[in-house]
Amino acid sequence: EQRLRDGAARLAFCVPIPGVGDNRESEFLVTIPMVPVVATSHPLAQIDGPILRADLESAVQLVLTDRTPVSNGLTGGIISARTWRFADLATRLEFLLGAFGWCNMPYHLVRDHVEEGRLKVLDVTEPTVSGLDIHVVHERGRAPGKAGRWLIEDLRKHVTECTGHGLL
Repeated sequence: EQRLRDGAARLAFCVPIPGVGDNRESEFLVTIPMVPVVATSHPLAQIDGPILRADLESAVQLVLTDRTPVSNGLTGGIISARTWRFADLATRLEFLLGAFGWCNMPYHLVRDHVEEGRLKVLDVTEPTVSGLDIHVVHERGRAPGKAGRWLIEDLRKHVTECTGHGLL
């Protein structure tokens, strides 16, 4: 979204930030299912029964950040008092697999790790982000042209297949 605001991009694929972007129009693209996960060797994975907020607060939470001014000060979804921040999902996944902490991850990215026993979906009592609504965002009055519409529709088809809606 920052690149859109800076004029460096015509389209953004993002989770719209409430109250930001009064000169923007958005169109829903897809919901990415999210699950709280931890490595099976992590202490949180050893807890029988639901995981309490106190348990989550005391463990390191691996947080994805975008390091742009548009998201400064946003803390949605952060439960732990101890956070490690990452600029990309791949690195965060490696730290997750290394049992450095827990986090909410897109289910389609961790499904194989869960099925193969490397990660465990946490049964938490604290509400967590169950899905991220991704939107196509553009400047008001600058709707995507033919190529942009093709890209959006092609992406809509492939992202829906990739996220495996209905598999949770």
